[in-house]
Amino acid sequence: VRDRQVPPEPPGTVMRKILASIAVFAALLVAALVGPGSVLTADAATVNFTSWPKDVIYVYDTTAGVKKSGSQTWPVKSAAARWSKSNPVDIRYTTKGCPAKVQCVTIRQAELAGSTVGVAETTAVGADIRSSKITLDTTFGRTNSAARRQNVV
Repeated sequence: VRDRQVPPEPPGTVMRKILASIAVFAALLVAALVGPGSVLTADAATVNFTSWPKDVIYVYDTTAGVKKSGSQTWPVKSAAARWSKSNPVDIRYTTKGCPAKVQCVTIRQAELAGSTVGVAETTAVGADIRSSKITLDTTFGRTNSAARRQNVV
């Protein structure tokens, strides 16, 4: 038996695999939250994953000044710190806007229709995510506990 060296994977491959796993987990979580009678299906052969091409993502929190009972309604800063700590992506929290030409997730608050708690819009070029905008429901933020708001974020 000869030792064989395995060539390193191309840059970003490991990150894409991690993000693909997270996407599958998120889809399963959504299916569980949607409840009985709802069906979420995906053919593994046709699922295309998009991912962030770089390992640094800015989170621009426009909700930082929105307060409920003296504390931030949407705990985006603590969630960003938790995201950054629990994976190899460097998440950088900001309330002053994202620098030019960086990957950015913008989080804002607005009145959403019906029982919608949040909406995410992602812009991608090919398989590379360029930006994402997340809108969280104002009514949900006003009427739910800190723990529920944290879970949503």
